[in-house]
Amino acid sequence: MAVGVQILANIPEQWRQWEGQVIEGGFPLRQYVGSSDHSAVFLTERGQERRRAAIKLVVSDPENTKALISGWERARALVHPHLLGLYETGTCRLGEVTMGYVVMEACEEDLSQILPHRALTSAEATEMLQQVVDVISYLHGKGMAHGRIKPSNILASGEQVKLSADSLRKVGDSLHPADTATIYDAPEKGTTAASLAADMWSLGVTIVEALTQQPPRREGKTAGEPIIPAENLPAPFGEIARHCLQVDPGKRWRIDEVSNALTPTANTRPEPVVRRTSESSTSKPAPSRRFALPIVAAVALVVLLAGTKLFHRTESAPPPEERSTTSAATSGQPANGSSTQTSSPAPDAAGSVAHEVVPDVPLSARRTITGTIRVRVKVNVDPAGNVTKTSFETRGPSEYFARLAQQSASAWKFVPRQADGQPATGEWSLTFEFSRAHTRAVPKPISR
Repeated sequence: MAVGVQILANIPEQWRQWEGQVIEGGFPLRQYVGSSDHSAVFLTERGQERRRAAIKLVVSDPENTKALISGWERARALVHPHLLGLYETGTCRLGEVTMGYVVMEACEEDLSQILPHRALTSAEATEMLQQVVDVISYLHGKGMAHGRIKPSNILASGEQVKLSADSLRKVGDSLHPADTATIYDAPEKGTTAASLAADMWSLGVTIVEALTQQPPRREGKTAGEPIIPAENLPAPFGEIARHCLQVDPGKRWRIDEVSNALTPTANTRPEPVVRRTSESSTSKPAPSRRFALPIVAAVALVVLLAGTKLFHRTESAPPPEERSTTSAATSGQPANGSSTQTSSPAPDAAGSVAHEVVPDVPLSARRTITGTIRVRVKVNVDPAGNVTKTSFETRGPSEYFARLAQQSASAWKFVPRQADGQPATGEWSLTFEFSRAHTRAVPKPISR
């Protein structure tokens, strides 16, 4: 183990000395949030707008740092409304210590801060788990294992539940450097690679703790099934926990079985398919603050606790006729989450749209919208009509919808503008409008 790792291992005072410094890449360490084995989280700022974010610093040897950054880069490409957004990654040096870093979306709370004060109600647990199961299902469908499902890694931004993303591994990849084993770690951890079954064990432990304020007990290091307080676990949580907490990985439930147990009458999770995926997270004004507690989890990004507003929603979903995703550029025809080919008029001096992509926003994300969110993206178009560069003219209030708009804009195609009778480069401004009822895209050529 490197000397720097030994010095910094979970010693808050050592991390706090760097508050106020700016690391490579231009990220200021604004406020120490918390630390765990060989890592710490600070609040920071990113982009020209100096948007609030969090940054995680991890001390490890060069080989492990390279693997961490590679994993973060893979995770950064994944977008889901309940997956915490990852942004920039890299290496930096503070004092004599070299470490890797990842800049992440900042949130207001995590589940581990609620549980010391009270257990979740059945209604709260159902709503929270439906969102967590949704994103785990997405990850498992991509061949990715989370690796660290536990209350401190279930976070919230406004009323959206988010699962941390910095620990993701492809199934079969080696696990993270070994930390002290906890009840959240499957019995086979340390002997196998990252696996979906290990995630299910961690989920089972988290369910028990969320409803009882205590994780299940295991007697001895090689004991059998953990002890589950069935009397404190209402249906269907007791059944789910028992099937997830099987010592034999092959006997554990899969994530789809957990989802079916939570919603036995219907399992209607949409799978948007715009440019790999058009799912992510949305933001809303931060909930009211009730508690102020220190964070000690590895990826805890929260500063203050919000309380029951996260879990209790009374608003109903929009009726089915209001859920179609439409585009102004296609005369109101549904986009349905896929690219919509338009009939192209004869090109004029400015060119025209040949092919557009409008995000299909999941219902869970649309329900958080108040009014209309507008994101304006400028695209540079080559003589073949392909988008070569995107940049924001107006980002809007939500990082989630900004990312959706930029991803969709990069997939548009155009009939090139004409210059001296030949196809030429061009520029377009694409305005994406997100509301609870629909998503619209309005293209406008930029004069040259």
